Amino acid sequence: MKTRVRLSAMIATVQLLLGSALLHASEVRHFPGSYFDASGRPQLQARVMQTWPGPSAIVDMWRTGRLETPQSLAILLGAPVHHDPALLPVYREAIESPTPRIRQAAAYGYHDLLGDRLPDVSAGVSGREAARLAAEMDVLAETLRRQPLVAIWVQALLSSEGRRLPSFSGVAPQRSAPDCLKAIDTLLTFDDLDLLVEAYQLSGRRPTRIALMRLIEAVTLSRFMPGAASATRAWGPEVYDQAMIDLDAAIAGWQRDGCALDASRVLAASFATMGVELADPLGPGACAYWQNVLRAGDPGWWATAARQLYLCGGPWRELSVLQPDSDVMSERRLELMRWYRLDPIDLMRKAAPPQR
Repeated sequence: MKTRVRLSAMIATVQLLLGSALLHASEVRHFPGSYFDASGRPQLQARVMQTWPGPSAIVDMWRTGRLETPQSLAILLGAPVHHDPALLPVYREAIESPTPRIRQAAAYGYHDLLGDRLPDVSAGVSGREAARLAAEMDVLAETLRRQPLVAIWVQALLSSEGRRLPSFSGVAPQRSAPDCLKAIDTLLTFDDLDLLVEAYQLSGRRPTRIALMRLIEAVTLSRFMPGAASATRAWGPEVYDQAMIDLDAAIAGWQRDGCALDASRVLAASFATMGVELADPLGPGACAYWQNVLRAGDPGWWATAARQLYLCGGPWRELSVLQPDSDVMSERRLELMRWYRLDPIDLMRKAAPPQR
């Protein structure tokens, strides 16, 4: 028995050492700075998602205490792409490091982990600021034991207009509505459909409700807004009013069999509207159809398709629901199209009528 225990410990040590060999990242030389923000961070984080072990193994590597400063920086700057609260203790420890660059990377990576606006840490992180962030992490960690990460941003979004999620317990950051929506855009998964719908129903601000409608469209492969405005005629408010009426009707239909929303069932119905019968739209048998969503679906669906195709074994490219046509997002989508050798014919957008 002792021999087996020692052998298991040796195997674990070897795995950690092999894992730490992945942590050499040339991109960290450019941190902090605009070049890292624009190029180094996406390159590093794409590699993290493709070749690094998962969050629990990253935490284990950190806790070995054997990492050199560049390796520690690689973890602090690369691991946030997982947006996994299990990584929070790494940042809590790093923010109290005596090494200035480790504190800078801890502050930067902590906000990135949460989906928050990236801070400018080029001037360094003072002891006072480090202490403030450490206290903030402690309080947030307690909230995240009870709430999913997206929930803190939904609560923050509603708080900006004096409203509250009835089920929320804990603290949420104080941010502008655009910052909250950007974080939700970054973090959302199919499991967050209930939260998005609840926020949409509670919000009293028209721009917020429209943005939430677009996020709901993304995770349900629905379309309530027309695909494009006329080049010579602006949309009037009646277009948005009708879209919200249609969304309200759809929500009532989704909730008909109970209060909880089953995203998989809603997705199956959306695919059926497009002529595709799928028992499990989130299973491996649906991967080819998600390629078609990326190739020919509505732009608001591309981010969802990219995330699902990553789970199918494809490369990692982070796309945005709320800004699908920006130059950066368009290029990332084209990179995925080239990887899958897909022809960007807009067949699905022509075939799928708006859902009423």
